[in-house]
Amino acid sequence: MSTKINIMKAATELFAIKGYEGTTLKDIANAVGIKPPSIYAFFEGKEDVLLHIYQEILDEHHKHLQDMLEQLKNGYAKNKLYGLLVTAAEYHLSEAGKMKLFRRLMLFPPEILQSEITESFQKLVAIERQAINAVFEEAIRNKEVREGKSEDMTTAFQCLMNGLFLESQYYDEQEFYLRLDIIWEEYWMGISRKD
Repeated sequence: MSTKINIMKAATELFAIKGYEGTTLKDIANAVGIKPPSIYAFFEGKEDVLLHIYQEILDEHHKHLQDMLEQLKNGYAKNKLYGLLVTAAEYHLSEAGKMKLFRRLMLFPPEILQSEITESFQKLVAIERQAINAVFEEAIRNKEVREGKSEDMTTAFQCLMNGLFLESQYYDEQEFYLRLDIIWEEYWMGISRKD
């Protein structure tokens, strides 16, 4: 692994455990086995390290969702939407350290970086929203879901995704997937066309 990747990996773990304010460049350097000034060969400072990690988390999340939608582009809405949930869940569970940091940043963003964190997140949400809305528009046209506003259905689905993200943080993997399936079936019964 490159030094830059090692710095980001060590920083992710430290930020997740100690928080942004509680982590120093010296802590990160010690975890990597380098001297603190060496970090400046790759990053402008601690803020830059955190923003790179945060952007990587957002980019990876987006890539997983886009890949899944591409795989199921000709499928039914039920499969696409369920696939989005499972894909997001798999990413969250496979990247536990990053998700611990992500949760911390969403709930308690460092004041100095709050606007950058919020802005980056809102950009991802907007892109994600477009993709999900397209699924609902098609599902309404194909009469796979009840009639309604695709924008409202998208908002509800994103809220469901956010809730499942928190669920993935509180339950072991087996229990989480059981809960995901229950939640999904109840959700789908609520939006699917009944005739």
